[in-house]
Amino acid sequence: MKQIGNLMNILDTIGFNDPQKTRSDEQILETAVHTIQTDPEISRNGIAGLIQCVMVPKSGRIQKSAIELMSKFLQVFTLSYPDSDG
Repeated sequence: MKQIGNLMNILDTIGFNDPQKTRSDEQILETAVHTIQTDPEISRNGIAGLIQCVMVPKSGRIQKSAIELMSKFLQVFTLSYPDSDG
């Protein structure tokens, strides 16, 4: 978790959808969820927003694997968040 001034905290999930990755997407998600569940700042203030960056090929079309990953990302964060209707 990296704090940027008093404006926001950023949790960078490096390695999603990386063909040369050393950790699986599931391992990366588990680490991110654990960080969210144990971070006192998030426990106190909650999550104000999520931003997910994806690489778009020259064709301009987002790959199906990236869309599936976005969906999984949102599902995991929604289901793991304490106030969710999940």
